[in-house]
Amino acid sequence: MPGWNCFTTSVSSATQSYFVCSWRRHSCDLVHAAAFQNILPRPFCKEGEKPEVKLQKVEAKFDSINVVAHVEKLGSAKQTMIAKEGDLSTHEKLCCGLSIFKIVLSRLQGFLDDPIWVGVPPTNGVMNIDERTEFHRLWSALQFVYSIPAGETEFSVKELFGESLNWAGCMMIVLLGQ
Repeated sequence: MPGWNCFTTSVSSATQSYFVCSWRRHSCDLVHAAAFQNILPRPFCKEGEKPEVKLQKVEAKFDSINVVAHVEKLGSAKQTMIAKEGDLSTHEKLCCGLSIFKIVLSRLQGFLDDPIWVGVPPTNGVMNIDERTEFHRLWSALQFVYSIPAGETEFSVKELFGESLNWAGCMMIVLLGQ
């Protein structure tokens, strides 16, 4: 059925878009935090200028905002340890591109390998008509319930949870390959 392929493709592209946006946000965060961690850009040197001298000037300029150095001078031993661990964590993210989101998704996919989530393959090769074992059918029913208007004094599902339930459902459908 071409409609299902289109839906899966749009969910996959939405997931990819989320990863790209998340990666960009993390990259931007790391760029903004770099100066506070003494990660300095290489200075531009004209012909005849020494890069070492320029680098020393840049280091002197940014020395006042180096968080770990100030915490070591002014903070307690526990604060120093916390600052160093935070600095190390950010450096590891910068070097390895660590993302806890990918780890969580792979763990979830491992949990979803249970046949209860997928159901039996359809006998006609397309879809089960009498069986309701696939997650996407349950998700469709839940979306119908979410679309029922709330009363005047009640909060809607979107007001309570925002788009998180939609993202969670799309994630489950993609991880289950449905």
